[in-house]
Amino acid sequence: RHNFSNWISFSMEGNYSASYDFEKFSQNLNLDFLKLKMNFAPSSVAEIGVDLGRLHVSDSTSLVLNGLIDGAQVEILLPEVDFSLFGGYTGLLNAKSVSIANSTVELTEDSLYGFAPKYLLGGISLFATNYYGNHSVGCDFSTFVPVDSRETRTSSFYVGFDATGPVFSSLYYDVSAILSLFAGENVNTGFLVDG
Repeated sequence: RHNFSNWISFSMEGNYSASYDFEKFSQNLNLDFLKLKMNFAPSSVAEIGVDLGRLHVSDSTSLVLNGLIDGAQVEILLPEVDFSLFGGYTGLLNAKSVSIANSTVELTEDSLYGFAPKYLLGGISLFATNYYGNHSVGCDFSTFVPVDSRETRTSSFYVGFDATGPVFSSLYYDVSAILSLFAGENVNTGFLVDG
């Protein structure tokens, strides 16, 4: 990690692994993240964060989307509202390190890197924080569009809802739900990015 200034930083992490068990040799090269992060404070009550590169993103439940993308994310943090917008692509990720539901990539055991299925991802979220006695409520919208015409999945859209807060002084609740909506034919399951 390198900090260029108080408001710009660059981070990168990767790994390589190899194994041999007398019958087969396998190896894996992965770039876990590569991120340029910029933070701005245009006023004393607002903060804006912009992330570019290989990022980790998730929906409010972390059940549909919870993994890596190559793209951008913008977060606006206000005293009682958090707003987030992201967009990205999965086709440059290592298929040996991520999984996308109902997508297959044929890789040999000794291949170092294989490209993941090609999807465009986008999302937007809005959360009201510290609302009425430290309760927080929010919703998010995510979409996944296949780029490769050979991919059998169709476009998927998800709407998530989340509520958290205290029940008593030492007991808290966290309730989330997600609704899936689809466009196209041959749809039988949701989308999952695993990083």
